[in-house]
Amino acid sequence: MTVLGARPPPLIEGHIHERSQGHYPTFMLPAVLAGLDQIEGLPAVTVSDVRGYSTVHPDYEPQVRTKLEIMVPKEMVPRVVAAIQQHAHTGNPGDGRIFVISIDETVRIRTGERDMLT
Repeated sequence: MTVLGARPPPLIEGHIHERSQGHYPTFMLPAVLAGLDQIEGLPAVTVSDVRGYSTVHPDYEPQVRTKLEIMVPKEMVPRVVAAIQQHAHTGNPGDGRIFVISIDETVRIRTGERDMLT
């Protein structure tokens, strides 16, 4: 599951079915991480600072946003999405977006080990 509109995680062992990735305002990070911390069994979260550029609105001034990537089992996706949505919400434009993306396979760089996920 990928959650965009929120913030993201690192690769972990196990049956990872979805990646959650999100982009949202950087000042919301502590609240979102506190919400995610409430989810029992959440493996890890990768946090990155990112900038977006618009080809539709060339006068758009890019701002630094926070991106979270979280890889979790499929059954955990609804709880992760709900936590990010609840804790990143301000009600203002620019709250961000959450993307849920399926993961078909992972490859461990060090060993070349592959996990085929279904």
